[in-house]
Amino acid sequence: MKTFNTIACIIVLVLALVSAVCSYFLYEKRVQFVDGWNQMSEAIHTSAATIDQRGNSKFASKLTVDELSHKKYSKDALAGKLKNLTRQSEEFVKQYDELTQKLADMTALQKKTKAQLDVRTRQCETMAKALVSIGDSVNANAGSEAAFTNENSYAGAVAKVRTVAGKFVTNSKNLAARIVELARKHGVAMEADALFVNPDLSRLNSKVEAYKTATNNSNKALAEISKTVNVAYSAQNPAAVTKGVVSMSSKLKNTQAELARSQNTVSNQKNTITKNNAEIARLKGVIADYKRVLNIDPADTDPKVWKRGSDDVRTALTGKVLSVDKDYGYVVINFGNKSTVTQKVGNDSIVLNADIEPGLSYNIIREGKFIATISLSNVDELQSTANIPVSKIDQIKIGDEVVFNAVKSAEPAEKK
Repeated sequence: MKTFNTIACIIVLVLALVSAVCSYFLYEKRVQFVDGWNQMSEAIHTSAATIDQRGNSKFASKLTVDELSHKKYSKDALAGKLKNLTRQSEEFVKQYDELTQKLADMTALQKKTKAQLDVRTRQCETMAKALVSIGDSVNANAGSEAAFTNENSYAGAVAKVRTVAGKFVTNSKNLAARIVELARKHGVAMEADALFVNPDLSRLNSKVEAYKTATNNSNKALAEISKTVNVAYSAQNPAAVTKGVVSMSSKLKNTQAELARSQNTVSNQKNTITKNNAEIARLKGVIADYKRVLNIDPADTDPKVWKRGSDDVRTALTGKVLSVDKDYGYVVINFGNKSTVTQKVGNDSIVLNADIEPGLSYNIIREGKFIATISLSNVDELQSTANIPVSKIDQIKIGDEVVFNAVKSAEPAEKK
């Protein structure tokens, strides 16, 4: 009996434990169900409110979260409330479909209108091009295509073309009348109106060309004659050619007499040339004798004798640096205004003064390398001084060679 009681207690305890576990899971499911119900209520209310804002119905106030709460759940009441939401959604969808259809219709109409507008625009552009072409043909200066497509400038541009075109037509009629008159003078029958429709001017052109050819040939002949007699030719005054011919005949006689005198003068000048050639030959002989005396090769050209103070003389005169004064920034050179050079000419020699003077430019050289360029400041008989450029004071030494710089002009020396 005790054993039975023990087993019974264990069974009751197990059943109690199972009941507690099942109650826990049922409670958790209820919590999840209530939370999901609340979320669904909020979603339905939000959807109803959104549809109310976009449509004409007002059902959101009847589909509040509180009204849809599980606490107020009634199958019939909930079905009635949701039925309003369904009807509201169907009306919204219907309105959306109608709006979509209207938008599609407007898009189609817009495309059609744009196509018609494009056709109209192309027609206007074509017309504008034609008007511009007409305006250019008659020099109306009506402007560009934009002037004919702008409503503000269209009337003025067309008026310009119309005015000038009218003048052009009037001038064309006047020209046609003159052509008819010209044709009549040349024996060619022609009507003015025929000139504007497939005009045939071949016969008139033949007559006119023949007349022009004959006139041109005559004018050319008279023009050639006028050139010969040195008279300005004019088709309106051909008598001037006759006067020119008479004048030319008189001038011809005078020219023939002048020619005879000129021939006599030429003969005298030939005699003079013959005498001059003989004198040139004699002088060449004298030069040859001088070359032999001076021991100059006869094949050599005549020696060039330097002039006093020339660049040749100054280039031939080279000097040396006698002293360098770094404290006062100048050098002393061993040539002056009495210094001379000797030029050898054949067996003879010529002494020439270099005419050294302040302002002349010289280069200082040492062992063939350029050191500095200086400009003479003071010149004595046999010595000269020159300022030293500041950057060259420590580079110039006694004994450096000094040569004439014939290219560079004298520049003011740098001051220390």
